[in-house]
Amino acid sequence: MNICSCNCDLLDIKSTESLLAMAKTLSTETKLKILLILLGREHCVCEIQNCLEKEQSLVSHHLSDLVETDWIKQRKGKDARQIFYSLTKDGLKKLQTFLKAGGVKK
Repeated sequence: MNICSCNCDLLDIKSTESLLAMAKTLSTETKLKILLILLGREHCVCEIQNCLEKEQSLVSHHLSDLVETDWIKQRKGKDARQIFYSLTKDGLKKLQTFLKAGGVKK
């Protein structure tokens, strides 16, 4: 009989998966920078691309990932080709928690 003294009975599979997903997002420099850019207000792809000095296709790829994982949301501008991105309420909460844990005041 195995007796474990490491408190592994406290680990919840869903919580673990959620933490891993958050860590994966925040460990990608470009995605983290996008989230920090969006912390202040919404931006269109071209503004984010200019801030990051990255190719539009790469920025769009990261934006799609962040939308898919519910960190950010998108809305169409007056010109249907223009899309604006902003943090979701949950994304803002998670980012603020992360920044607080890292000692960043935002």
